[in-house]
Amino acid sequence: MEALNKFFSAVSRIIINRGGIVDKFVGDGVLAVFGAPTSLDDHALCAVSAALDIRKCLGDFNGWLKDRMGENLAIGIGINSGEVVAGNVGSTEKMEYTVVGGPVNMAFRIQDCTKEKPNSILISSDTYHQIKDRVKASSWGKKALKGRAEEMELFE
Repeated sequence: MEALNKFFSAVSRIIINRGGIVDKFVGDGVLAVFGAPTSLDDHALCAVSAALDIRKCLGDFNGWLKDRMGENLAIGIGINSGEVVAGNVGSTEKMEYTVVGGPVNMAFRIQDCTKEKPNSILISSDTYHQIKDRVKASSWGKKALKGRAEEMELFE
């Protein structure tokens, strides 16, 4: 847990520095949001920039981890853009801010595809079209994603 918490701390700083918020930690994953609760015109670029920073940070972190535990950590990042519902959800005993909706579910599905190639960053075509003039990315091909009738082209 020490190693995971150390990495989560670094990842959280990167997300915040790039204009996002850490919505929640889900097991060994992080759900980050860019553009809610405050609108962010360049949310897609901020999210992709954070992902690139996280992957760069992973190199330093893995040096530390290799020295301590003889292991490396592999990550996979999935990014999607779209309108979501944001707000407080829960019960009278526990309430938390979160985002819900199709774009959030698709981001999780895209992240699942990263298992095919460790340490990859995959973005949806919706995100790609918002950043294509500012970030170099190439097509990863079309993938069938659960909950979607047609295949979605992903970019790396």
